[in-house]
Order: sequence, then structure tokens, then C-alpha cells
Amino acid sequence: MFVSRLIALLTCLVLLTSQAYAQTYRCELRENGYAAAFSQMNQNVSRKRILEFFEDWSPNRFVVNSEKLIFGRSWQLDISGGDRQRRFQARYSSGTFHVAYDIKIDPFSGMGNLFITPTGPSSRFKRMGPMRYSCTSIEGSNYKQSSVSSPFRQEFNKLTSCNKKYVQQFLKGQNLYNGTIDGTWGAGTAEGLRRAKNLSAFKNLTTAKMFEKLKLNPICN
Repeated sequence: MFVSRLIALLTCLVLLTSQAYAQTYRCELRENGYAAAFSQMNQNVSRKRILEFFEDWSPNRFVVNSEKLIFGRSWQLDISGGDRQRRFQARYSSGTFHVAYDIKIDPFSGMGNLFITPTGPSSRFKRMGPMRYSCTSIEGSNYKQSSVSSPFRQEFNKLTSCNKKYVQQFLKGQNLYNGTIDGTWGAGTAEGLRRAKNLSAFKNLTTAKMFEKLKLNPICN
């Protein structure tokens, strides 16, 4: 009898642990969510530039679970640390620029705090945060399934090597990309393309049409 109860208890614990690790949160920036981080910044840097930095590296919305930190549908980072239930850590690297993410979520209050630490040798910033978010629990498998395929990535991978580098050079010229011009897909390219969608030249265009327009450049033709 004791053994049977012990097995049943262990089974319940395994199930509870599995459910915890499968937990997925959707988080949205709270009102004045950047305020605490703003107060830490160099006052000689314009507020507009600081805000652009925050919006680039800690966007208004994200989804996180035990495996991925997901900004939009095209920027996904692997979770590399934390307990993967209430604390999630991830890293992004591109050339000499590196960013460490540290996310802490209280599932009872729905409060989420995000800290970012640029760690590259050229970084002028220290650990910043918290950026304050409201987080709600969602069904992880459904979101993951709908987010695996990135239209931006699919179209980017169809390009020639020259056109891939041109796209990155174009994004850099629009101050939408800070990475290396190497023609390699990454989070920086994904985020740059997402923001480029708002440019007047690409508004109301499908992703495929946007890339068709980018391919009409004098460098690769």
C-alpha cells in the first residue's frame, strides 16, 4: 500500500513539473514600463535615442517559455538559463554586439520584469531595467506551432548571397540593423525587417512583395 501511494505521489510530481516547464507567458509592456530603465541612462543621450534602443531590444510584446524567448514571429532566442518556470535567461549575439536577457515573472500577480545587459566590447550601457510588463499564461504548444514559420526568414533564405548582404546593408542605412553585413539570418536581421515594414516604401505590401522590391537594387543586378 505504501509503495503504491509513493508511486502515485511521484507520478503527480512528475506531471506537475512537466506542466510547469511547459508554461508559456505572453507579456505586454505596462504603462511607463521603461521608466525605471530610463532613470539609469546617461542624461547626455537623447531620450529619443534611448527609447529607440529599448524598443529595439525589449519590444512592447514578447512570449517566453522553457525553450524560447520570442519577439514577434521572426525573432526567437533559445532559453539558456533560469529555472525556466518563473525566471528565463537568453542571449543574443551578432558580431561584436551581445545582449543578455533576464526575465522574472510572478504568475500570481501577473507582473513581469525584464533586464537587458549589452555585453559586447563596444557596449556603452550596463545592465538596464527592469522594463515592466504584464504577463498572462497562454497555451504554449499552439503559439509555438503558429510561430515556427517566419515569412521574413523564408523570403530572406530565397535570396542570393549578394541580395542577403544588400538587405542587411539597406537596413543598416535606415538605422534598423546594427549587426555584421554577412548575409546570415539572425535576430537583428529579423527585427530590422519587422521594423522596415513600417517604412513608407513597404507599407501595405506583402512580405513577398517587399522582398521583390528589395531585389531591384543596382548592386546585385
